[in-house]
Amino acid sequence: MNSPPILFFSYARSGGTLMNKCLLNLSNTIVLSEINPNEFGEGLWKKRPYIHEIIQLQVKQWYGVELQSTSFDDALLELINYCANNNIRLIIRDFSIADFVSSPLLQNQPKNQLSWIKWMENYQINFHSFSLIRHPMQVWISHKMPEVNSFISYYKNYLQEIKKHHIPYYYYQSFTRHPLHVLNQILGQLQITQSSASLLNIENKHNLFGDIKNANPKLLEIKDMSERPIPFWKWKQANQLMMREPLFNEFFEFQNSKSFHLLVYNTILFYWNKLRKFKKLH
Repeated sequence: MNSPPILFFSYARSGGTLMNKCLLNLSNTIVLSEINPNEFGEGLWKKRPYIHEIIQLQVKQWYGVELQSTSFDDALLELINYCANNNIRLIIRDFSIADFVSSPLLQNQPKNQLSWIKWMENYQINFHSFSLIRHPMQVWISHKMPEVNSFISYYKNYLQEIKKHHIPYYYYQSFTRHPLHVLNQILGQLQITQSSASLLNIENKHNLFGDIKNANPKLLEIKDMSERPIPFWKWKQANQLMMREPLFNEFFEFQNSKSFHLLVYNTILFYWNKLRKFKKLH
């Protein structure tokens, strides 16, 4: 096999965990989950390993591989050589929030670049890559509707890097609606001959670093998740701002008026049901 490392890019709340669970079904493959060479400190979750030891811990706990190197770079170079010498495929799932989102928990300012691309180029390592992207409105809602202008800036910078480096991308919604079709496309692009049907078993594959807080162990199959209803006036404001961004229009289609009316109806229905439940409890 001796295939080069594969970089998997996915912005937070864009289906990266779900795709990661599928990738864990690949034979003769080591999958590193949510790792970024630009990350400092403990990251976003309690007990998240420090960057200098996260690679060593993942491969030891999940694959029984003991790495002797203690630094981040040396450990990854050692792992790449180990995989090449043992005919093992290596997939690295990026922790892209460290590159594009300003967070005091990460103790750094975003560099607005895909750090893994630069890392591989610095060490002159050939690699394959692909990405899973999701409609910005859905991502924004899934992030619990942060300040919209900042979100647009972060997400736009991410998509610019995907475009700049010509990284093949696949849509989250297409993946959840037609998983076999999208997985077939990804495997074909990566020149992996394993059957896509063998990747659909996502049961008991939720113990991933960085995913423990958000992963849903009850999700046993890939399915299209309905959008969480939000106040339609918030949706309208965010949608208008996002529609003005040319890059978003290049990557995505925006909902038409019929979809907006349906959203209004679903929002009213959602809050009406919440009110009914509240009255029953009191």
